[in-house]
Amino acid sequence: MKIIYLSSFPPRECGIATFTADLTDAMDDLLEPVIESRIAAVNTDAVSRYHYPRHVLFQIDPHSERDYVRTAESINGMDDVKLVNVQHEFGLFGGPYGSNILSFLGALKKPSVVTFHSVLPSPNSMEARRLIVDEDNEKDDPNLNECAKRIIQLGCEYVLITGTHEHTPKVINNLYGERGLVRSDNWPRLPGIYHGSGCTLAAAIAALLANGLPMEEAVREAQEYTWEALKYGFRPGMGQHIPDRLFWARDEDEDESETRH
Repeated sequence: MKIIYLSSFPPRECGIATFTADLTDAMDDLLEPVIESRIAAVNTDAVSRYHYPRHVLFQIDPHSERDYVRTAESINGMDDVKLVNVQHEFGLFGGPYGSNILSFLGALKKPSVVTFHSVLPSPNSMEARRLIVDEDNEKDDPNLNECAKRIIQLGCEYVLITGTHEHTPKVINNLYGERGLVRSDNWPRLPGIYHGSGCTLAAAIAALLANGLPMEEAVREAQEYTWEALKYGFRPGMGQHIPDRLFWARDEDEDESETRH
Protein backbone atom coordinates (compact mmCIF):
# COMPACT_ATOMS: atom_id res chain seq x y z
CA MET A 1 0.00 0.00 0.00
CA LYS A 2 1.36 3.39 -0.97
CA ILE A 3 0.58 6.92 0.22
CA ILE A 4 1.47 9.81 -2.07
CA TYR A 5 2.32 13.13 -0.42
CA LEU A 6 1.76 16.27 -2.48
CA SER A 7 4.26 18.75 -1.07
CA SER A 8 7.54 20.50 -1.59
CA PHE A 9 10.44 18.17 -0.82
CA PRO A 10 14.23 18.32 -0.21
CA PRO A 11 16.59 19.32 -1.66
CA ARG A 12 14.25 22.26 -2.20
CA GLU A 13 14.81 24.58 0.76
CA CYS A 14 11.38 24.95 2.31
CA GLY A 15 9.95 24.35 5.77
CA ILE A 16 7.10 22.24 4.38
CA ALA A 17 9.65 20.19 2.45
CA THR A 18 11.60 19.43 5.62
CA PHE A 19 8.41 18.59 7.50
CA THR A 20 7.27 16.19 4.76
CA ALA A 21 10.66 14.49 4.63
CA ASP A 22 10.59 13.92 8.39
CA LEU A 23 6.98 12.73 8.25
CA THR A 24 7.54 10.21 5.45
CA ASP A 25 10.73 8.89 7.10
CA ALA A 26 8.83 8.34 10.34
CA MET A 27 5.88 6.69 8.58
CA ASP A 28 8.14 4.35 6.63
CA ASP A 29 10.22 3.43 9.69
CA LEU A 30 7.09 2.69 11.70
CA LEU A 31 4.88 0.98 9.12
CA GLU A 32 7.14 -0.44 6.42
CA PRO A 33 6.55 -2.74 4.52
CA VAL A 34 2.81 -2.34 4.99
CA ILE A 35 2.90 1.33 3.94
CA GLU A 36 5.35 3.00 1.58
CA SER A 37 5.61 6.74 1.04
CA ARG A 38 5.87 8.34 -2.37
CA ILE A 39 6.11 12.04 -3.28
CA ALA A 40 4.56 14.39 -5.81
CA ALA A 41 6.97 17.30 -5.44
CA VAL A 42 5.94 20.90 -6.04
CA ASN A 43 8.82 22.85 -7.58
CA THR A 44 9.34 26.60 -7.35
CA ASP A 45 8.58 27.27 -11.04
CA ALA A 46 8.50 25.75 -14.52
CA VAL A 47 12.28 25.64 -15.03
CA SER A 48 13.51 24.53 -11.61
CA ARG A 49 14.53 20.90 -11.35
CA TYR A 50 15.98 19.16 -8.32
CA HIS A 51 17.96 15.95 -7.81
CA TYR A 52 15.20 14.27 -5.86
CA PRO A 53 15.47 10.82 -4.27
CA ARG A 54 13.93 7.88 -6.12
CA HIS A 55 10.65 7.88 -4.19
CA VAL A 56 9.73 11.26 -5.73
CA LEU A 57 7.49 10.13 -8.58
CA PHE A 58 6.26 13.48 -9.93
CA GLN A 59 7.53 17.03 -10.30
CA ILE A 60 4.95 19.80 -10.62
CA ASP A 61 5.23 23.34 -11.91
CA PRO A 62 3.11 25.17 -9.30
CA HIS A 63 1.85 27.66 -11.88
CA SER A 64 0.64 25.03 -14.35
CA GLU A 65 -2.93 23.94 -13.66
CA ARG A 66 -2.45 21.26 -16.31
CA ASP A 67 0.49 19.80 -14.36
CA TYR A 68 -1.76 19.30 -11.35
CA VAL A 69 -4.48 17.65 -13.43
CA ARG A 70 -2.03 15.34 -15.22
CA THR A 71 -0.48 14.31 -11.91
CA ALA A 72 -3.89 13.55 -10.41
CA GLU A 73 -4.86 11.50 -13.47
CA SER A 74 -1.61 9.52 -13.24
CA ILE A 75 -2.20 8.81 -9.56
CA ASN A 76 -5.74 7.63 -10.38
CA GLY A 77 -4.22 4.88 -12.53
CA MET A 78 -1.93 3.56 -9.76
CA ASP A 79 -3.74 0.63 -8.14
CA ASP A 80 -1.36 0.37 -5.19
CA VAL A 81 -1.94 4.02 -4.13
CA LYS A 82 -4.69 4.07 -1.51
CA LEU A 83 -4.38 7.62 -0.15
CA VAL A 84 -3.08 11.07 -1.11
CA ASN A 85 -1.95 13.48 1.60
CA VAL A 86 -1.79 17.17 0.63
CA GLN A 87 0.61 19.25 2.74
CA HIS A 88 -1.09 22.62 2.41
CA GLU A 89 0.46 26.02 2.92
CA PHE A 90 -0.69 29.30 1.38
CA GLY A 91 1.88 30.31 -1.22
CA LEU A 92 3.02 26.77 -2.00
CA PHE A 93 0.57 26.12 -4.84
CA GLY A 94 0.07 28.35 -7.86
CA GLY A 95 -3.02 30.19 -9.01
CA PRO A 96 -4.94 32.88 -7.12
CA TYR A 97 -4.40 32.11 -3.44
CA GLY A 98 -3.12 28.65 -4.35
CA SER A 99 -6.28 27.69 -6.23
CA ASN A 100 -4.45 25.25 -8.55
CA ILE A 101 -4.69 22.71 -5.75
CA LEU A 102 -8.46 22.72 -6.32
CA SER A 103 -7.90 21.50 -9.88
CA PHE A 104 -5.76 18.68 -8.53
CA LEU A 105 -8.38 17.64 -5.97
CA GLY A 106 -11.14 17.96 -8.56
CA ALA A 107 -9.38 15.51 -10.89
CA LEU A 108 -8.23 13.15 -8.14
CA LYS A 109 -10.31 9.98 -7.65
CA LYS A 110 -8.29 8.57 -4.75
CA PRO A 111 -9.17 9.29 -1.08
CA SER A 112 -7.34 12.38 0.14
CA VAL A 113 -6.41 14.04 3.42
CA VAL A 114 -5.24 17.66 3.71
CA THR A 115 -2.78 18.77 6.38
CA PHE A 116 -3.19 22.52 6.96
CA HIS A 117 0.01 24.21 8.13
CA SER A 118 -1.73 27.54 8.60
CA VAL A 119 -5.31 28.67 8.91
CA LEU A 120 -6.40 32.20 8.00
CA PRO A 121 -7.66 33.87 11.20
CA SER A 122 -8.41 37.18 9.48
CA PRO A 123 -8.91 36.63 5.73
CA ASN A 124 -8.99 39.55 3.36
CA SER A 125 -12.04 39.93 1.14
CA MET A 126 -10.59 37.94 -1.77
CA GLU A 127 -9.52 35.10 0.51
CA ALA A 128 -12.94 35.01 2.17
CA ARG A 129 -14.66 34.63 -1.18
CA ARG A 130 -12.21 31.94 -2.25
CA LEU A 131 -12.76 30.01 0.98
CA ILE A 132 -16.51 29.61 0.66
CA VAL A 133 -17.50 30.05 -2.99
CA ASP A 134 -19.41 27.12 -4.48
CA GLU A 135 -17.17 26.04 -7.37
CA ASP A 136 -20.01 24.00 -8.88
CA ASN A 137 -22.36 26.99 -9.02
CA GLU A 138 -21.28 29.57 -11.59
CA LYS A 139 -23.83 32.05 -10.23
CA ASP A 140 -22.50 31.87 -6.66
CA ASP A 141 -21.12 35.36 -6.00
CA PRO A 142 -21.61 36.05 -2.27
CA ASN A 143 -21.12 39.47 -0.72
CA LEU A 144 -18.86 39.79 2.31
CA ASN A 145 -21.72 39.51 4.80
CA GLU A 146 -22.69 36.19 3.25
CA CYS A 147 -19.01 35.09 3.21
CA ALA A 148 -18.76 35.75 6.93
CA LYS A 149 -22.03 33.94 7.61
CA ARG A 150 -20.86 30.82 5.77
CA ILE A 151 -17.46 30.79 7.50
CA ILE A 152 -19.10 31.10 10.91
CA GLN A 153 -21.45 28.23 10.04
CA LEU A 154 -18.35 26.09 9.55
CA GLY A 155 -17.59 26.47 13.25
CA CYS A 156 -15.84 29.81 13.74
CA GLU A 157 -16.97 31.96 16.67
CA TYR A 158 -15.76 35.17 15.02
CA VAL A 159 -14.36 36.14 11.64
CA LEU A 160 -12.57 39.38 10.78
CA ILE A 161 -12.64 40.19 7.06
CA THR A 162 -10.17 42.88 6.04
CA GLY A 163 -10.92 45.18 3.13
CA THR A 164 -7.49 45.99 1.74
CA HIS A 165 -8.33 44.50 -1.66
CA GLU A 166 -11.70 46.22 -2.02
CA HIS A 167 -12.01 49.30 -4.26
CA THR A 168 -13.06 51.67 -1.49
CA PRO A 169 -11.57 55.06 -0.54
CA LYS A 170 -10.70 53.70 2.92
CA VAL A 171 -9.86 50.22 4.15
CA ILE A 172 -12.96 48.80 5.86
CA ASN A 173 -12.43 45.89 8.24
CA ASN A 174 -15.49 44.06 9.52
CA LEU A 175 -15.70 41.76 12.53
CA TYR A 176 -18.56 39.25 12.46
CA GLY A 177 -20.03 36.95 15.08
CA GLU A 178 -22.91 34.50 15.23
CA ARG A 179 -25.43 37.37 15.26
CA GLY A 180 -23.86 39.20 12.32
CA LEU A 181 -21.70 42.32 12.18
CA VAL A 182 -20.03 43.08 15.52
CA ARG A 183 -18.02 46.13 14.55
CA SER A 184 -16.72 47.93 11.48
CA ASP A 185 -13.54 50.03 11.38
CA ASN A 186 -12.30 52.38 8.65
CA TRP A 187 -8.62 53.15 8.07
CA PRO A 188 -6.89 55.53 5.64
CA ARG A 189 -5.23 53.70 2.79
CA LEU A 190 -1.45 53.70 2.87
CA PRO A 191 0.76 53.80 -0.23
CA GLY A 192 2.84 50.81 -1.14
CA ILE A 193 2.43 47.03 -0.98
CA TYR A 194 3.13 45.31 2.32
CA HIS A 195 4.37 41.86 3.27
CA GLY A 196 3.37 40.72 6.75
CA SER A 197 0.36 42.93 7.41
CA GLY A 198 -2.04 40.02 7.97
CA CYS A 199 0.47 38.19 10.16
CA THR A 200 0.99 41.33 12.24
CA LEU A 201 -2.75 41.83 12.70
CA ALA A 202 -3.42 38.19 13.62
CA ALA A 203 -0.52 38.07 16.09
CA ALA A 204 -1.60 41.33 17.71
CA ILE A 205 -5.16 40.06 18.16
CA ALA A 206 -3.89 36.81 19.70
CA ALA A 207 -1.59 38.68 22.08
CA LEU A 208 -4.35 41.03 23.24
CA LEU A 209 -6.79 38.15 23.75
CA ALA A 210 -4.15 36.33 25.78
CA ASN A 211 -3.90 39.41 27.98
CA GLY A 212 -7.60 39.22 28.76
CA LEU A 213 -9.16 41.75 26.39
CA PRO A 214 -12.59 40.90 24.99
CA MET A 215 -12.69 40.11 21.28
CA GLU A 216 -14.19 43.39 20.11
CA GLU A 217 -11.65 45.49 22.02
CA ALA A 218 -8.74 43.27 21.02
CA VAL A 219 -9.62 43.56 17.35
CA ARG A 220 -9.86 47.35 17.56
CA GLU A 221 -6.52 47.80 19.34
CA ALA A 222 -4.79 45.28 17.07
CA GLN A 223 -5.94 47.18 13.98
CA GLU A 224 -4.60 50.43 15.37
CA TYR A 225 -1.25 48.83 16.18
CA THR A 226 -1.04 47.21 12.72
CA TRP A 227 -1.92 50.43 10.89
CA GLU A 228 0.83 52.30 12.76
CA ALA A 229 3.32 49.50 12.04
CA LEU A 230 2.49 49.78 8.35
CA LYS A 231 2.65 53.57 8.38
CA TYR A 232 6.21 53.35 9.73
CA GLY A 233 7.06 50.39 7.49
CA PHE A 234 10.25 50.22 5.50
CA ARG A 235 11.41 48.73 2.22
CA PRO A 236 14.74 46.91 2.67
CA GLY A 237 15.28 46.26 -1.04
CA MET A 238 13.23 46.33 -4.23
CA GLY A 239 10.44 44.16 -2.85
CA GLN A 240 7.45 44.85 -0.66
CA HIS A 241 7.35 47.05 2.40
CA ILE A 242 7.83 45.43 5.82
CA PRO A 243 5.85 46.56 8.89
CA ASP A 244 7.93 48.21 11.60
CA ARG A 245 6.50 46.32 14.57
CA LEU A 246 8.78 48.18 16.97
CA PHE A 247 7.67 51.65 15.88
CA TRP A 248 6.39 52.30 19.41
CA ALA A 249 9.90 51.84 20.84
CA ARG A 250 11.60 54.31 18.52
CA ASP A 251 12.98 57.53 19.94
CA GLU A 252 10.86 60.41 18.69
CA ASP A 253 14.06 62.45 18.37
CA GLU A 254 15.65 59.99 15.94
CA ASP A 255 16.94 61.50 12.74
CA GLU A 256 13.84 62.85 11.01
CA SER A 257 15.74 63.02 7.75
CA GLU A 258 15.61 59.23 7.49
CA THR A 259 13.26 58.41 4.64
CA ARG A 260 10.69 55.69 5.03
CA HIS A 261 9.25 54.35 1.81
